[in-house]
Amino acid sequence: ERLLAQRQAIQRQIIARLNENHRFLESQCTTSPNCRVLIREGGWYVVLEIDATPDDERAYQLLEHDNVFVHPGYFYDFDGERALVLGLLTPEAVFKAGVSRIISRLQ
Repeated sequence: ERLLAQRQAIQRQIIARLNENHRFLESQCTTSPNCRVLIREGGWYVVLEIDATPDDERAYQLLEHDNVFVHPGYFYDFDGERALVLGLLTPEAVFKAGVSRIISRLQ
């Protein structure tokens, strides 16, 4: 019961983090011609449309060379090879550092 009573405060914190991370990603992609944030339909994930490099190769490069973990789009049934899926629940400082590395890799 105590947890349920505290849910609204926790929900507000989660929603604030999701929204802040999403806003940051969008702001970073406005300066890069190689990525575009797709419309967020709710949930804790966001889809980033990237340049023509295959998403599985790009996801591997980000993990191996930049210590950034993203999912290739085909994990979520995106057709083609141009999507990366990012988790928005990541702590803001970690998310911002990761997005900065993604944008750098896409240049």
